[in-house]
Amino acid sequence: MIKNLIRGSQPGDNYIYGSHIFCLYNWGKLGLAEGLLLSGGKRRAGYYALRMGIRALQGGKSTFFPIANSPNLMVVATKDASNNVALLAVNSQPNSYIVNADISALIKAGSGTVRELSSRAMDEVVGKLTLNGGNATFAVAGNSAILVKFDRTN
Repeated sequence: MIKNLIRGSQPGDNYIYGSHIFCLYNWGKLGLAEGLLLSGGKRRAGYYALRMGIRALQGGKSTFFPIANSPNLMVVATKDASNNVALLAVNSQPNSYIVNADISALIKAGSGTVRELSSRAMDEVVGKLTLNGGNATFAVAGNSAILVKFDRTN
């Protein structure tokens, strides 16, 4: 789900279409579309994935696609009108990766709050990250996503 949001935010002829649309609630019948919420309102993993993607991409922000060190990762950085920068990395492979993303075009120094979406954390704050010359280095576990938010940069 997050990868589709990132693809849709890319410049050019990328957009969300039929097979990428999803339901808010389950249809209640086995084999039909599964929603972001179960019938009792319990949030599913897809809900947290959508929420994490929205944290980085909502509002028509400019997007930047930093060079990551693995073709198995999808990485996007955004910057809003208030100079808040977000870096979102998605790993849909079972292996863990160390990401080296150069976001120096958006921010050179600072620290950010790290959120994780994985089997152990559903869009939860898991730590801090400090930039070094505009480069962010962090681990992304298998089948997970990391969002780093840098606030009010200069």
